Amino acid sequence: MLVGLLPLLLLEVGLRLTGIPAADELHDPWIGFSSLQPLFELDPGKAVYRTAPQRQAFFAEAEFPLKKSPDTFRVFCLGGSTVQGRPYQPPTAFSSWLKLSLEAADPDRNWEVINCGGVSYASYRLVPILEEVLAYQPDLVIIYSGHNEFLEHRTYDSIREPGWLGQLGQATASRLHMAALIRRGWLALRQSGNSTPAETLPTEVSARLDREGGLADYHRDDAWQRHVMGHFQLNIRRLIQLAGHAGVPLILVNPVEDLRDSPPFKSEFDGSLSASQLQQCQQLLSDASGEGSQRTMAERMELLEQLLQLDPRRADALYLLGRLAEVDGQASRASELLIRAKDEDICPLRMFESMHEQLIQIARRTGTPLVDARQGFQDKLRSPIVGSPAMIDHVHPSLEGHQWIAAWLVEKMVQMDLVQLSPGWDERRQQLQRQQLASLSDIYFARGQKRLEGLKMWTRGLAGRTDLLIEENRQQHSGDPQ
Repeated sequence: MLVGLLPLLLLEVGLRLTGIPAADELHDPWIGFSSLQPLFELDPGKAVYRTAPQRQAFFAEAEFPLKKSPDTFRVFCLGGSTVQGRPYQPPTAFSSWLKLSLEAADPDRNWEVINCGGVSYASYRLVPILEEVLAYQPDLVIIYSGHNEFLEHRTYDSIREPGWLGQLGQATASRLHMAALIRRGWLALRQSGNSTPAETLPTEVSARLDREGGLADYHRDDAWQRHVMGHFQLNIRRLIQLAGHAGVPLILVNPVEDLRDSPPFKSEFDGSLSASQLQQCQQLLSDASGEGSQRTMAERMELLEQLLQLDPRRADALYLLGRLAEVDGQASRASELLIRAKDEDICPLRMFESMHEQLIQIARRTGTPLVDARQGFQDKLRSPIVGSPAMIDHVHPSLEGHQWIAAWLVEKMVQMDLVQLSPGWDERRQQLQRQQLASLSDIYFARGQKRLEGLKMWTRGLAGRTDLLIEENRQQHSGDPQ
């Protein structure tokens, strides 16, 4: 048997030596896009790449030279609205603080940090962005992604969930380069037959909440959520493989979210409850959460415990019990309950706990450098429950939080031997940060607060993003200072 398997073993070793990526990371079998438009366009007159005008509804303006000088170190930051700096703009995003930190660390180098944060962009939309920017001579790519995976509707109709034996087989095949070779041959045959992806998405994001009343589209769908999480894993591996195949270092960031001050966006009672049980649950929730209630904290917690015995997945009950437990000094239990509340949110605008674990495991298995921003926030706050003032809303860090992320990225770059810290660099960094903040007008921060108000309406299904983006573009091109 060993002699018979020896040719296969030699083939696998040979494929690994060639550097051919393993598994199916270079192909998405489930979704494609109606068209792909470049994020950056070349201005021949000034010899710079600029964010294409047709992409500026979702991306902030950015530019970088066509010709990269020998002393330039070029970084691209990819992700969603957190990368862009929302509810503010790139001047206070971690990409800007990273650039200032690198300039303070090594003033003799030319540091370019390009912000490629797209509003509502999920991991599958980052893949073509990465494929594009890999042609622009990057020295480093930073990926901050995970919170936007559930925004767009995808059916995954072509997926049949395998049993445990099938899952084991898939996990084994995903590590074999022979499987990659076979799959690429199969895909080549399909493409030669004008095959199309299982589902085609529009060129730009079309989120459910972009339509007024879009919150009503969300209902409990465990199977769909499992497919989304599996797709997220695939896309993270694809991003890593693409950068690795191009020989470009990549840093993953484990995103942070607010647990304390952001209740679940939608809750539903278990559909299997009887009419009497449903009525009982509704009464228990009303009694426990009613304003002006004369009940003690212990009594309210007991009512919620009774409700959760009948319906363990009711998100707002888990959240309220978690907040009460935190006030009662039960930090560990409060953290557990608030995480469960986030994971049972019918409208999941924050990563599930298992997705954080998947991201860390993928980074560990592939040897990809990881900045664990979530753990970093917990360490800074000395609490497992992250909230205000470190977070502005459910997923967007405060200005100081963005500075923390930039600092952790610098530390990781030092570990990767990409930058060396010169004497006195931290004092220079703080001075540059103060100058950056002083250069921003009151209008800049006022607009950020207005965007925050619009975002909160959007998360409640009360305002379409299309209208918000139109108004925002009008303001940005009105000539007012940023």
